[in-house]
Amino acid sequence: MTSADAPQASLIESDGDAASGPEVVYDAAVLRRQVQRLRRYLDRAYPDSHVFYALKACYLAPVVRRLVDLGCGLEIMSSGERAVAAALGVEGERIVWNGPALDVTTLERIVDRGEWVNVDSRSVFDRLVHIARARGRTVEAGVRLNLSGEGKLGVAPDEIGACLDEPSVSIVGVHFHHGAAGHDVDDWVDGRLRMLDVAMRWEREAGVTLRYVDLGGGLQARIELGEQLDPIIERLWDLRSVPRLFVEPGAFLVGPAATATTRVVTIKTVGGRRWAITDLGASFLVPLDRARFEVESARQNEPGSVSVAGPFCYEADVIARDRSLDIQEGDRLTIHDCGAYTASMMSGFGAVPPRLRWRSVRGVEPIGAADPARHWMAAQGYEPDCSGP
Repeated sequence: MTSADAPQASLIESDGDAASGPEVVYDAAVLRRQVQRLRRYLDRAYPDSHVFYALKACYLAPVVRRLVDLGCGLEIMSSGERAVAAALGVEGERIVWNGPALDVTTLERIVDRGEWVNVDSRSVFDRLVHIARARGRTVEAGVRLNLSGEGKLGVAPDEIGACLDEPSVSIVGVHFHHGAAGHDVDDWVDGRLRMLDVAMRWEREAGVTLRYVDLGGGLQARIELGEQLDPIIERLWDLRSVPRLFVEPGAFLVGPAATATTRVVTIKTVGGRRWAITDLGASFLVPLDRARFEVESARQNEPGSVSVAGPFCYEADVIARDRSLDIQEGDRLTIHDCGAYTASMMSGFGAVPPRLRWRSVRGVEPIGAADPARHWMAAQGYEPDCSGP
């Protein structure tokens, strides 16, 4: 699948003048297409599979509600995210927990509510042992594996393998984390295959029976799903257990669903590089390591190399570098594929929040505050006067 083939929210037109500021629209139809695309593949390749939307990718209520209505469970990491799940009626085995900072109180609630949890460290495992013994019962858990010895997430197989004979905590799942979408697909596949090698060794040597295999997130929206998942599905059949398959897509589902419009305020050249400075920057288009936003201009006359950047006074506020675009001051640009890790990490930096909108069969409606600038001022404790400079 090429970039042009990937599903995107449709081009939006501003309903105001240049002073209306930047705007982002989330499209219900694109969310539905992405869920259906994933479910079609999974239903054919491994029917006992379950989709848990990675909630951290976007918290906006209409987005998450739509995904839940389409049958997704939720992958969460905090009590705040659990409150979102509760507000939407998601509970029990429709929730899977990950994260390195699960304290005793959180783990007690997970156990009592019958939610899935992947252990991220020996300390978390020991906390579960304490909880299980206090309740006089066996607790089931998965393990998030770290197979590289690098980074803060997951636990080494040998460290947790020494605990497999603990009677109060039964290891019933394996999980692997490889970061958000944008990584090398071969590395992503290799990590999951090595995770399954560990699982098969535990089956043989420790008698582990897996109830689930959790592939985590990182599905790519711009390639065929089979390129990424076929090798893993094939290896799953080598397990003695017949586990459920969990996937935790975030950017795959919500990334293509949002489209932003922003106005070009200034064109400038620095050191031979042409820059288009817009009114939407890193307070929404967060410059994560792997973020690559698609920029579209309505002009098609004489494209030239230009880098597109936001209005803020720090050098990382760059939307796209060295693109072939025809851009002039005053133009409105469209930024595609900006639904993931943008609204959820949006800050008040620069005091220029965009308007957020939701497009569904009912039309286009505001998300949250109708006047985000006034709302931001009030949140900082000011009596807002948003008449502008």
